Amino acid sequence: MRWRPSPRLITTLALAAVLPACTKTATDPLAGVTRTVAPPTDADLAFTSNGWSTDSTAGRELFAARLDGSELTQLTFCNAVQPCDMIEAAFASDHFRAAVRQRLSADQSPSLLFFDLSRSASAELVPASGAVSGVDWSPTGDILAYSGAGTTAGSEDLFRTDVTRPTSDNQQNTANLTCVNVLNAPPCDPTILELRPRLDAPSETAVYERIAPGGKGEVYVFLTTVQQTLVVPGGPGTDTLPGTHDVVGGNADPDYSPDATSIVFRRLTSVGNNGLGTWDLLTTKADGTGIQTVVTGNAYRGAPDWGAQGILFAEQDPATNQYSLVVVQPDGSGRHVVLSLPAGFILSYPRWLK
Repeated sequence: MRWRPSPRLITTLALAAVLPACTKTATDPLAGVTRTVAPPTDADLAFTSNGWSTDSTAGRELFAARLDGSELTQLTFCNAVQPCDMIEAAFASDHFRAAVRQRLSADQSPSLLFFDLSRSASAELVPASGAVSGVDWSPTGDILAYSGAGTTAGSEDLFRTDVTRPTSDNQQNTANLTCVNVLNAPPCDPTILELRPRLDAPSETAVYERIAPGGKGEVYVFLTTVQQTLVVPGGPGTDTLPGTHDVVGGNADPDYSPDATSIVFRRLTSVGNNGLGTWDLLTTKADGTGIQTVVTGNAYRGAPDWGAQGILFAEQDPATNQYSLVVVQPDGSGRHVVLSLPAGFILSYPRWLK
């Protein structure tokens, strides 16, 4: 199975509101609906943050902004309905539809929801039991790649699904990609973690993080269900970041360059830092050669996103506990801070819209 788009692309999701029969007491048909706003047409990027609140423990919402930090726009208002946390969003090419990882409480695993931000319409694609840990939307069609709960407890696999209304016989054409029972496929090892897939521009391959038992994060490329290739093994180090599967030297959150010839990823360089660790950003050619450190230093850096305007990531300064959104060029030059928040508030999972 390759990452080629389904021949039946569904570009809209029709959500019908069923109004109750006439009664003496009117029922609000919009009760429980999360109000949303589409990104401005000139927005350059999107991200999640709890900066909407004066309470730094509040859940995150989805925002958009221009590269210079102007026209900051809140896109979701989930917390106006109930406490929630919008963790991460992957956008369709039209930028008003998004697949969003969300949880409703700190002890709930993330579910995956579809949002049409232009119409305040939403639908659940994967329930919280799926524990979705990463998601990407195909640049060429309405297909999602995501990682989540695998075949056995504690495992994580890669999946693909169509962005369609689920039905009893279709279930969105969802398929497990890395733990399958097909001819010539590698034996399924449920102890291996496969995480955080990102698709290349033609949607023919996916790059992802793979962790073998007792090992550390490695960058792999998914070509087909029978062919996954190691690109970058982990670096030196033995300490484990408390409460995580991340080991010093481990690689995480790979993403393709716009032309799909290179890959950016982050590497854990030390533990501590209030449980966040310190992380460098590195790049490599798609075949694993020419590894270069792009950003280094004593700071936490989140999952990078590589677009035409550079490499975008969230960074926390351990001296001030202040989060910033930062852009650098692929050679590490041209550092530009898009915006920052006061200490205690979060900026996370930025994605380019242009």
